[in-house]
Amino acid sequence: GYWGAIQGIIDQKKISLNLGYGFGDTSAASENMVFIDGKAHKLDKVSFNIPKDEKGKLLFMEPWTVTSNDDRLKLDFKPLIDRKDYISLGALKRDQHQVFGTFTGNITLDDNTVVHLEKITGFLEYLKNKW
Repeated sequence: GYWGAIQGIIDQKKISLNLGYGFGDTSAASENMVFIDGKAHKLDKVSFNIPKDEKGKLLFMEPWTVTSNDDRLKLDFKPLIDRKDYISLGALKRDQHQVFGTFTGNITLDDNTVVHLEKITGFLEYLKNKW
């Protein structure tokens, strides 16, 4: 699954985002939200676009993009630190990368207002479990 969170101040307004996918059935609800000064704005499905090398290996410390299928979220993510954890115990495996960095891009709110982020700090996380 994928998860991300961003918090900061833009034009003297508090902004926070919770983003994710791959953690269960989201047909009745979404974890993808933007909050501006406490007011919620729901986003549709998001994608964490992690670059890969020519063999398909994920390159966590290269720039990512985060987008939504409704084009309301278009962010560039510049990684700074990869807090990673890998465990393999026979059939049990866990591969986790919580990557901290900065976000730059645009978010379109429910009322079509466009909010621009410029180097706002947050994280994106990739988690793959095999049980």
